[in-house]
Amino acid sequence: MQDFQYLTVTVYNDPVKMMDGSSWAHLMDRAKAAYPKMSEADLNKKLNHSSTTRDLAVRIFSVEIATTKGDFDMPIGTVAQIDMMKVGLMDYDAYEQAEMEIFQPIHQKVVDSGGKSNWGLIRFISPIGSDTYASHMTVSMFKDYKQALNQNINWGEGATPASTKAMQDGIALRDMKYVYMANLMRKVR
Repeated sequence: MQDFQYLTVTVYNDPVKMMDGSSWAHLMDRAKAAYPKMSEADLNKKLNHSSTTRDLAVRIFSVEIATTKGDFDMPIGTVAQIDMMKVGLMDYDAYEQAEMEIFQPIHQKVVDSGGKSNWGLIRFISPIGSDTYASHMTVSMFKDYKQALNQNINWGEGATPASTKAMQDGIALRDMKYVYMANLMRKVR
């Protein structure tokens, strides 16, 4: 499945603003921040041109429910590995608990040792349901492709029979749909 080549991510601190679309009223402000040397007329041309040269393949509203700790600022060039999972609606709590209690501490150790920059667990708010492609994603951030392609997580380090079973049970709750790699090309803050 390769329905798109580019991702645009907008981060909100208020889920109502994310859902109601009111932030799009400030699209020109964001365009000016992204292209500070471009005239308003050229920005309008660029915005109008971009809507005619692309197809909005998918729009996902989501919330980050767990993340590793650290001082990661996501510089240009950051590489993301995006793992898309489908979890049954009745299994959300058990799956999320497994990610946070079993997998997040393992990812935190890798972040602490410099093997990756960040990890997060994201739940889709909309769309959801049996016909959707995925319900959750995890995103691992790396400083570059070399770090991403050389990641080496020791999933069995310190494992006990109980933790191994918990890991297997957590994995069984989801269907790994697809893994994407992405490279941060531009950002506006």
